[in-house]
Amino acid sequence: MCSLKLCAAVAVLVLSGTSVCLAQAPERAERPDVRIGEAAVYRDLTVRTGEKRDTTFVVIAVDADKIVTEMSGSTSGTRTFTRDYNLAEIRTGELVTFTAKPSWPFLQFPLEVGRKWDIPFEVSSKVRGQPADRQAKWRWRARVVAAEAVTVPAGTFQAFKIEYDGSFATRQGNQSWTGTHKETAWFAPENNRIVRRDYEQAAPSRNFLEHHVIELLSFKAAP
Repeated sequence: MCSLKLCAAVAVLVLSGTSVCLAQAPERAERPDVRIGEAAVYRDLTVRTGEKRDTTFVVIAVDADKIVTEMSGSTSGTRTFTRDYNLAEIRTGELVTFTAKPSWPFLQFPLEVGRKWDIPFEVSSKVRGQPADRQAKWRWRARVVAAEAVTVPAGTFQAFKIEYDGSFATRQGNQSWTGTHKETAWFAPENNRIVRRDYEQAAPSRNFLEHHVIELLSFKAAP
């Protein structure tokens, strides 16, 4: 039996909503039940330069096939996802600036430790100031490696840790190049979304190397 002081301290922490890792690690996560009105704010840190950009995502539409979110902040427009929350399209105003076919397969449900997927996909994107669209063919391998606690600015969550190994071949006009993408992400069933991403993307022939850390700053459930 805990002492009176210890019990009181635990009660205060629980009632105040302080991020304390009391829940057990998840064993399985089904496809998210996403609701219109859910809102999340993420911070994207460019590790090389220290630049930080905050973007708010609000769910504005959900149907049998897709989830649509509206973006505001450092980036504006809409993002369309599959019902598994895999990115399919980005729009800026009425202009489609990015498509992934069939989608960018970040998540495959149900999630559980040991699950793997190896899925090719294709990306088309418009680059500001460039006359030709950029086309890329991707190979994407993912594995759920653990269920563990992760702490981000929004709090501490029990999450599935997923490791990704990607490679791509890109063509734009008469230019072509290849590259790699290494990433670790944490999906928290508690709020049905990835709460942290840490990735490096490199294209040696273009002297390109980017390292980003994206974390959840806040989350608001649907009203």
